[in-house]
Amino acid sequence: ADLAAVLFKQDKEFADFLFTKNIQEKDLLGAALWLVREARAHRRHERWWSRDVLGRTPGIGKDLAYGGAYTLEKYARDLIGAPAGGEFSKAYLHKEIEAVETILSRAKEANALIVGEPGGGAMDIVERLAKMINLGTALPLIEGKRVMLLDQNHFIAINADKAAFETELLKLLAEAAKAGNIILVIGDLPEFIGSAAVLGSDLPSLMDAYLASPDLQVIALAAPAGLHKVIEPNTTLTRRFEKVLIKSGDRENIIGLLEDETIKIERQQNLFFTYPAIEAIADSASRYFPDEATPDKALDLLTEIVPEIKTKNLKIIGKNDIFGLIQMKTGIPAGEAAPAEREKLLNLETILRKLVVGQTEALKAVSDTARRARSGIQNPNRPLGSFLFLGPTGVGKTETAKALAEAFFGDEKKILRLDMSEYKGADAMDKLIGSFEGGRPGVLASLVRENPYGVLLLDELEKADREVLDLFLQVLDEGFFSDMSGKRVNLRNLLIIATSNAGAEKIWQFIKQGGDLQTHKNELIDILVGQGTLKPELLNRFDGVILFRPIIGDDLRAVAKLQLEKLAGRLREKSVDLVINNALIDYLVQFGADPKFGARPMNRTIQDKVEALIAEKLLGNEIQPGQKVELTDIDLQ
Repeated sequence: ADLAAVLFKQDKEFADFLFTKNIQEKDLLGAALWLVREARAHRRHERWWSRDVLGRTPGIGKDLAYGGAYTLEKYARDLIGAPAGGEFSKAYLHKEIEAVETILSRAKEANALIVGEPGGGAMDIVERLAKMINLGTALPLIEGKRVMLLDQNHFIAINADKAAFETELLKLLAEAAKAGNIILVIGDLPEFIGSAAVLGSDLPSLMDAYLASPDLQVIALAAPAGLHKVIEPNTTLTRRFEKVLIKSGDRENIIGLLEDETIKIERQQNLFFTYPAIEAIADSASRYFPDEATPDKALDLLTEIVPEIKTKNLKIIGKNDIFGLIQMKTGIPAGEAAPAEREKLLNLETILRKLVVGQTEALKAVSDTARRARSGIQNPNRPLGSFLFLGPTGVGKTETAKALAEAFFGDEKKILRLDMSEYKGADAMDKLIGSFEGGRPGVLASLVRENPYGVLLLDELEKADREVLDLFLQVLDEGFFSDMSGKRVNLRNLLIIATSNAGAEKIWQFIKQGGDLQTHKNELIDILVGQGTLKPELLNRFDGVILFRPIIGDDLRAVAKLQLEKLAGRLREKSVDLVINNALIDYLVQFGADPKFGARPMNRTIQDKVEALIAEKLLGNEIQPGQKVELTDIDLQ
């Protein structure tokens, strides 16, 4: 691996060659380190005389120096007795494993509490530590120990009343302590405490003397929510354990795990994984499946790609194969864009102009952002893009968001809409992110988890509570927030658009003065900041603040035509062909336009006059299926 690093740095022609193949230095070094680790593991396996290999051979009479733990054996599984399963990468969770080893080697209160989301690697630490003890490569002070995983559900089911539970548990702990070589593993300590409490038993008090004893070591697992709710309020319990926190989605850990599993799959399935494919799995597991434990999800993706590749009769798995799987599972475009998608992205402004009238700057800005996001060159640790649309009501702010959802994301329903005026009371934050005390999930947290990819529309942003606006400082800057239970909610696959009518009167004044509205942008922002409507730090978090101009002149006719085309589309589903003529457009411009309210009155005029007329004709059999309908000046009087 060192040789590869030096070659890359010293040989520019070699580095340039790799660059043309889209191979970066990190890819080269990552692949080299992977191969080196695999080669070392193979050499260690061949050296039958080495400690690693001889350590696999069961000793004779090792247990004679210790007592039996017969009660524990009825309810627990011996992890040391499990097959060794070959070599494993030292990269995966090595810091956490070392921390647990050190805690277990202490003279007293040698108990470790591993904190992590279910499936996030906590049990992997226990199993790998057991494998190290089995191979004889663990610290000397825990050599010869038995790692026993308690089946707590089985224990509760057999001992279903308080007296039986406490008698059997104390017997189990006493025998385990007397044996002297037991590391007891409790898979979910908060749940075990809760189950005991239902029976009327205080589990921490029952275990306290044994947790303090040098004769028994305990490894307990807990999710962060269980830690905060059940364990931390109990000071006696927290004093007996030392916490080991697992970082959620640690990339180095995940790649180490995937390297281990990939080697097994390659041998079994006669396949070959490229190193960029491994990186793509690790990155995709955390980016596209944020609510699932990253190690588990990464392994799921690794397993799922195998049948996909085999059906295509391929042998080599590259990163584009992984991105194809991601797109199939989530609907999120990943990897290189297909020719048709590239064509759509390059012509996105033209597509949007067919849906939104007159707002050239806004359409250009969101189109540029969409292209950056799809090409993968935007900051991956922020939302896909974020904009604040300022302008009077009815000028197309919301329509632009809808048009973008339809044009870029393929479906107008890919828009998540929140009316921020509903989040201005004392309970605004609880409504958005959830309440820990009430156990109530938040609207924003639930909405984003159910729809992690699309447009998030925040209508009337300025009306939200100040605490809510402060929440969006973090969202716009880092692309996530934590809900009521401390779990992260990922907004990095969303395009965030906030709208506001603040400053609408000032925009009208600028329009009356003539000239380019955009030259007054800084002046309008200074006014909003001076009035305390929006904080400057929030405005600075947006990728762009876009001013929407009022709809006047020829734009009104274009809006009228656009709205009538939507009506014509609905009528075609009824086999009625509406003719859009000048008389109809002139009527809407004359009676359906209000400069103060933009295009909204036009929609009401279409509904009250045009749709009403057509409905009467349909019910009166004046219009037959397949017939053209053309409204004249006389009809519209």
